[in-house]
Amino acid sequence: MSINNVVVFSKNDYDPKKGVFEKPFFAGKSNVMDIKIQGLFTSTVTISAKASTLNVPPLAEFSYSAPDLIAPATVNFSGLLSRDQDSGYITDYNWNFGDGSFGSGSLISHLYSNPGDYTVVLTVTDNAGAKASQSQVVKIKANQKPVSVFTAQTKTDLGDLLVLVDGSGSSDSDG
Repeated sequence: MSINNVVVFSKNDYDPKKGVFEKPFFAGKSNVMDIKIQGLFTSTVTISAKASTLNVPPLAEFSYSAPDLIAPATVNFSGLLSRDQDSGYITDYNWNFGDGSFGSGSLISHLYSNPGDYTVVLTVTDNAGAKASQSQVVKIKANQKPVSVFTAQTKTDLGDLLVLVDGSGSSDSDG
């Protein structure tokens, strides 16, 4: 079947059991138009159309407090960068912290007791039920021992002992 010399339906679109041509037509970025044409090829044709909105999945995106943390470390996470791509909104923020712990909410804190690389996953759900996830690796470092360096000088002055100690050469590589 063609309209203005443009093929709209082919033989493959016809369902003989229903006696109906069926084919979805995309009407735009977020709408689908479902058109059904009933009748024989030589009879009057009835066209019915039904438009429905497609749910575009959300985008999951998060940030956390710092890229280099020392165990034990409390990390603050924000899922507020997540957004729905259509006219909907985010209803759920679910977190997997990569250490066997889970949480929910757009803003959340988590304590990492041990050093390691933890794959954190945020899964967001929009108001129509579509889900999206993002993961990032959070690196928690082990606390390094400080290096103690000092010098001492002794002086005696008329029986008094004076000791001068200088520890300014000491350091702590991770703060």
